[in-house]
Amino acid sequence: MDAPLPEKFHHNWLEYSESRDLKDTENLEPCDSLLEKVSDVNQSDYRIQLITASPGSGSDWCYSAMAMLTGHTTDSVYNYLHSKSLAELPHRALYYKTHWPFMRHFGPVDKYLSTHPVRVVLLLRNPYDAGFSEFVRQAVSSKNAYSKKYLNVESIFKESSFLESNSSDRPSRALRNHLTRFFKNWRSHHEYWLKNFTGSLKVVQYSDLVKDVTLFQDIANYFGFDVTSTPTRQRRFQCFLTKSREKEVMRRPRVAVIENSKEKVRNSYKEKISEELEYLESCVESRS
Repeated sequence: MDAPLPEKFHHNWLEYSESRDLKDTENLEPCDSLLEKVSDVNQSDYRIQLITASPGSGSDWCYSAMAMLTGHTTDSVYNYLHSKSLAELPHRALYYKTHWPFMRHFGPVDKYLSTHPVRVVLLLRNPYDAGFSEFVRQAVSSKNAYSKKYLNVESIFKESSFLESNSSDRPSRALRNHLTRFFKNWRSHHEYWLKNFTGSLKVVQYSDLVKDVTLFQDIANYFGFDVTSTPTRQRRFQCFLTKSREKEVMRRPRVAVIENSKEKVRNSYKEKISEELEYLESCVESRS
């Protein structure tokens, strides 16, 4: 399980009552077919909007969840790596996901962001949990085609994938090297968005979303989409909540060797985690 960020990083969210009565509830379209309907946004008065996160922080999950909730296209900047600027992205998506500057693309993105009105959601996750998750993702992706990742994952990992053979809790060399690089880039990523970016920024805690999917309503509102403005949107929101709660929030299977190793290795990084979270706090304070 994730270690939550300190309480000071949490936000007050809009509340939604599931007992809301909807008119004309009979003969409604089934949730499955309703949630599958996704279309491009209206291009009038279009603006680029972004969700940014370090790798391993849940941006893929948000990518699909927001499309399901709003019925609008969501997209990734990494589908347009031939472009030279964010200005060249198609005017079709409610938002684009990016790992900038953790992963760089489009050259001087910060120049574009400093001169264009952009709404950005910064998705926060504990640096160790994000780094460990990305280590697993990279290992799986190197073994499987992207479309088949996390299938038969039990055959990929052994305890030695994460721990030294002669130790019960010392991370393997590969994992140590990965986390060293990851912590450095994680810090630079959040420093950019919290200290250097001057546009509209909303900070969202990943673990809050995992605990309560109704909080996606707040992200949708921030991006200019009111999920309760019409009966159809209210119906879609109810369907989204129902489908999200029918199964685990994260679709990736829980594998015992991964979960057990993750908690053992965490002990080796307690001081580093505290150091990074203190730095994150200073960035948040400098922005406010």
